[in-house]
Amino acid sequence: MLLVPGVSRAVTAPFGAGAATAMLVAALLQLAFLYLSSALRAHGRFGAVSRAQSLQALAGGGIGIALLWKWGVWGLIAGWIAGTLAAVAWMARAIPEAPGFPAAPREGLALVERGCRSSASTRCRCCCARVTAWRSCTSVTPPRSDTTVWD
Repeated sequence: MLLVPGVSRAVTAPFGAGAATAMLVAALLQLAFLYLSSALRAHGRFGAVSRAQSLQALAGGGIGIALLWKWGVWGLIAGWIAGTLAAVAWMARAIPEAPGFPAAPREGLALVERGCRSSASTRCRCCCARVTAWRSCTSVTPPRSDTTVWD
């Protein structure tokens, strides 16, 4: 336990599993925030990203500071979660065409398992082998015709 002179015990008390869980929730929300901000930037909607970042900082910081005096660090965590939730909701409304989940999770998992790195040369996204066309890759079955699996 950390004791700081002149600071309330609520700020320095041990936090336990509850704080770890709250921080995990905050981190997962931050990942959603980053995903949506990347999707918005890819569509050229930079203003929406700026507004969401401002909302996250102002709402999260304001709520966190307001709750700090009553709940200590728990108030800061709650403020961060609230600000991030508001920003994620704002961005989700700004880009409804962004998928919530990957369209082809198996392909993504195959890349993760193999540790495939993209390069400037033509490589199969499923096995990292150099290919000249999709048909020359024999490691997986061909994808649906509406997806690109090699670049």
